[in-house]
Amino acid sequence: MQTPKNTSTLLHSRLLKSWAVFALVSALWAGKAVAQIDNSPSSAAAGKPAEDQIVKMAPLQVTVGKDTGYKVTTSSGATRSNTPLIDIPQTVDIVTREMWNDWNATSWDQSFKYMANTYVRNRNAGGGDDINSRGFQTAINSIAVNGISVGDQHYKRDLVGYERLEIVKGPPSAVQGRAAGTAYYNYILKTPDLRGDFTDTKLIFGADEFNDFFYRAELDSNTTLDRAHTMGFRLAAAWQKSDDYIKFQRFSLFSLYPSFEWKPNSKTDIVWTNEILKSLTPSREEGHGSAEYGYKARILFPAYKTPTDPITALHLPYNFNILGRGEDAHERVAASTLFITHQFNDNISYRQALHWRSVSFDTQTFTAEDNSKTIINSSYTHTIYEWHNVTAQGDLSANYKWNWISESTLLGYNYRAQSANFENWTVVPNAPFNTINMAALAATGDSADYFIGRTVTLGPRTSYTLTKAYNLGAYVEEAIGLFKDRLLLNTSIRRDSDRSETDSLATGKETASTKSQLTSYRYGFTGKILPKLAFYAVVSLQNNPPVTYQTYSGLIAGDPRLDQYFTVSPCTKLYEYGFKGEALNGRLSFTAAHWQMGNTGTVINLMQNGLSQGQNVTFGVHTVLVGAESHGYELESFGSVTKRFSVIANYTRMYTSQQNSATPDQPGNKIALIQEPIWNFNFYGKYSFRDQKDQGWVLKAGIAMIGPLWTNQTFPTGAVPMYIPQSQKCLDAGVEYRWHRYDFGLTVSNLDNDAFLIMRDTPPRTYKFSVSTYF
Repeated sequence: MQTPKNTSTLLHSRLLKSWAVFALVSALWAGKAVAQIDNSPSSAAAGKPAEDQIVKMAPLQVTVGKDTGYKVTTSSGATRSNTPLIDIPQTVDIVTREMWNDWNATSWDQSFKYMANTYVRNRNAGGGDDINSRGFQTAINSIAVNGISVGDQHYKRDLVGYERLEIVKGPPSAVQGRAAGTAYYNYILKTPDLRGDFTDTKLIFGADEFNDFFYRAELDSNTTLDRAHTMGFRLAAAWQKSDDYIKFQRFSLFSLYPSFEWKPNSKTDIVWTNEILKSLTPSREEGHGSAEYGYKARILFPAYKTPTDPITALHLPYNFNILGRGEDAHERVAASTLFITHQFNDNISYRQALHWRSVSFDTQTFTAEDNSKTIINSSYTHTIYEWHNVTAQGDLSANYKWNWISESTLLGYNYRAQSANFENWTVVPNAPFNTINMAALAATGDSADYFIGRTVTLGPRTSYTLTKAYNLGAYVEEAIGLFKDRLLLNTSIRRDSDRSETDSLATGKETASTKSQLTSYRYGFTGKILPKLAFYAVVSLQNNPPVTYQTYSGLIAGDPRLDQYFTVSPCTKLYEYGFKGEALNGRLSFTAAHWQMGNTGTVINLMQNGLSQGQNVTFGVHTVLVGAESHGYELESFGSVTKRFSVIANYTRMYTSQQNSATPDQPGNKIALIQEPIWNFNFYGKYSFRDQKDQGWVLKAGIAMIGPLWTNQTFPTGAVPMYIPQSQKCLDAGVEYRWHRYDFGLTVSNLDNDAFLIMRDTPPRTYKFSVSTYF
């Protein structure tokens, strides 16, 4: 989909006008005192320490204070030190614990809800699943925990163990270094609060339109271990058992997040965090092709919205499952991190982190895709994955001020060693289950009995590899404040040495080996027009080490195409400028940003149908996006309009392009990036009717909307881009009542029970009732 030549000019003109109005209104707001509706205390639990609206942290401190409402003032994700959002020359979105609680978020995909221009590929996470941000999928090394990269796997994290999520839009570049380049997601773990003791418990019960049930229990307990409040222990834990909205699929989870903190003196802080998780989930999200979607989602495509289409004519229900039982993923996660922070004096501090992580998957997946037929090829894949990571990271921070000049320097290093053992089998089930007759299955009412007698026999592995990778990076960030920090100049540079090798354990041969020396950088400035209103601009370039991909996946063992590999060198460059500020006496933060981002070395997996070793299978082909770029603008605000009314609101307009892979010999023939809406709008708000004792009702509601988009559809000839022209929406609502120390809540997601399709469909209308208490 091409963008007209005058669109960019028109866009900039409208954007500048919008910014001018936005800045004027914001400046007026920032200069006014807004009348307070009531002077009731915050919603902090009785007996807990009071919570400050502004998070006050030492430059390199691991623990974070709790935010009040949706207001956030600092971030560590973009700079590695705790920096006010208004001083960071790049867009950073923050999702707080309070936001997650308001919409009963529990899983990693729900942590991104209502964030601007951010979409999750697979709500069940797992290896290789992606997050879309500003037009691009982020997969490799894009997630961190407390600033420590967790490597190239999106494991099924449970939100009970986290305080908040920081989303850096665009490459984190020099300071954070190795990430996907197009975005960076930093989860902040819960750690001990040395100010006092508390225990929170929560029970959640839920059901959807198909009588699928949800049961969950949560615990968050904090204890100070000495009278001087220098030692503390905190344990967050969750147990969950539930049905998936897709028939025959199940979900169970147990997670523990124990942490310990000790302050031996006023200058030293030692924090030890741990993550332990065991889960059983569906191995992948249903709907890798519209053949697997119910009627509501399928008719979003004009080509399918016709009674003559054989699959559409079946009028499949929302929870239809053409693959039957057996789509399971067993996952185990164990991680431990030690942080030692020492403040040498008022100006200099150092933090050393030592991190270890182990992740294992054992997945079983059935695949059946052809969007034009009701009789579809079926294949089965069994994957075992073992991944281990060891990281050492050190940061030295120095800060000085002389009259109207301030200076801040951050020096650091990062060393990471990781290994991954990957085993994969792809086979065809026994006849007649080597094909799936969708019409015959629908006639049975989607009965589990249809699949009785299906067996699979594992033959030789299609992949059996061991990959080892090592990274040593050094970085420096320099920030200079002029005129009492009214003008902030920021620059950073990072140098990395990377080495990796991939060995075939089946043949004993090395299949790939790379060594690289890479440099990434970022420079920008922030100018304070008013104390609470700033203009900023940034240029950020991130080089990542070469990555080797197996060209084909899902083929039968012995297929010669399985020996084909290729290597790419990812690189992302970002240009961004905009306004940031705080309004309504600092209660509301806002950003108006325009960006342009180019990305090379992006690889996507396109599904195709065809023959492998004489069998009909659906297989994947990794393809490099050529000339991929995005540009657009984002308007965002979050915080509290009044003490009673908290909001998240954002709007994004985006234009994307890539070389049409169907016509690579025609350089000018471009189409839009796949699965990227041209606009999106999110709004979530809550209003409190609680009294002076913080008792009573809270009402909550939200809407997420997206505009037209392109998505890949699978046919016998391969993946074909198809257009969804209409906008889509998803409505949520909730109510909460506090009685003494008990909170009773009800949330309803997807009120309209509509399909909401970007990369995957959203679940149907779901009800969750929660009861929580604290002591």
